[in-house]
Amino acid sequence: MTLRRKLSFGLYLINVLILFVFAARYLFADRLMPYHAKTIGVARDRVPADQLLVFVTLYRAVGSGMLAVGIAILVLLVLPFRAGEAWSVWAMTAVGLVYAGLSLFLTLAYQAGTPAAVPWQGPAAAVVTIVIAHVLAGKPPVHA
Repeated sequence: MTLRRKLSFGLYLINVLILFVFAARYLFADRLMPYHAKTIGVARDRVPADQLLVFVTLYRAVGSGMLAVGIAILVLLVLPFRAGEAWSVWAMTAVGLVYAGLSLFLTLAYQAGTPAAVPWQGPAAAVVTIVIAHVLAGKPPVHA
């Protein structure tokens, strides 16, 4: 593997690991995220149980999506990417950019409609690093 492909591999892998960390955060959340509490004007520990259930269920759905995207990219990275399959770069980039791009768009839209500090930097960094990883991957070596 060339140095550029190794760097690409590393960037995709960093994105996967970050997805796994945030997936765990959302899958195991049991109270409101601070920015959601600020948006609805309720202290995090004073949310009625029925309303908290709605948020926690949605967090788990988001966490599940993060986990699924992370697993998909990891499988593509470890198997076809390492084997030099050109299509795997396009597949990882497509999956990553659809998720990260939509997350960035939705996070910025949320930020525009609330006074809360919304964590848009993560999705923005994911978009940038996925594009860089894609460019670095270049064309795989031709096997004779």
